[in-house]
Amino acid sequence: MKNDLKEFRNVLGTFLTGVTVVTTTGTEGPRGFTANSFTSVSLDPPLVLICISRFARSYDLFAQAETYSINILSEAQKDVSSIFATSAADKFERVRWSQGENGAPSIEGVTALLECRRRDVFDAGDHVILLGEVTGFSHTPQNPLGYYRGGYVFLGLSQESVAASGAPLRVGAILERNGAVALVPDADGRYALPTGTSLGPNSDPSNLHEILKQHRLNATLNVLFSVFEEVESGHKRVSIFYRGTVDALTEGHGIRFVPLAEIADLAIANEDAAGLLRRYVRERREDTFTIFSGRRNDGTLNRVVA
Repeated sequence: MKNDLKEFRNVLGTFLTGVTVVTTTGTEGPRGFTANSFTSVSLDPPLVLICISRFARSYDLFAQAETYSINILSEAQKDVSSIFATSAADKFERVRWSQGENGAPSIEGVTALLECRRRDVFDAGDHVILLGEVTGFSHTPQNPLGYYRGGYVFLGLSQESVAASGAPLRVGAILERNGAVALVPDADGRYALPTGTSLGPNSDPSNLHEILKQHRLNATLNVLFSVFEEVESGHKRVSIFYRGTVDALTEGHGIRFVPLAEIADLAIANEDAAGLLRRYVRERREDTFTIFSGRRNDGTLNRVVA
């Protein structure tokens, strides 16, 4: 096992996380920092934890704080994440917020808010773990902001769905309509998923939106399904697949809608698509979806909680 801190950080970065801003109030006013080291601990009693570096400017305040709030950022709040990742003194002057019931700042526009009371603090190397008991919470239907391999990932779909990684992209989708999935047949009778070289829309005719338009599919891409990195012949590529629905169909040019029950018997054009479809059919049947992240053959499944 390598004893390399930089490589260890890279390994940890393969775990797709959400992004939070943790806030409290001290004698000098409101304070906050960006963190993705957040997790639930217990439902009864309701406990969550967050980690803060011993070298953080606000370390002493948060290590002693009796109350604090965890603001889970929405996908529209990448700028908020960046603001609170700095040591700037005017953070709260640059965002909209109000005082929560526990006295800690509540940032407007977040996906969810957890108001906490200090339960315990644990030493953890160059960090400390803040264990908090949740005293109040709220949430909205907004998609959360994600973080993966040093870049932001968006579950919602826009031109900036995935932060630029510098590596070539392959972007595809699993699209369902009336219990059947849209697949692209080839001349040999094999099937593939609709796939492009970017999300789009842009001037590249091979972007996913343009590919869907060529197939005359009016689709809604709802949420991230899989993001993974692969290296072939020394070249890295990042693949991103979404799941969604087909809202309307005119002719379905070059498309066949295959019922979920028949997909297992199809000849699939490549192993990536076969694996994605097997997982989709299984999770669709169980009504429990996950997001895969990591390297192509070495990643993690993170459950999507509705």
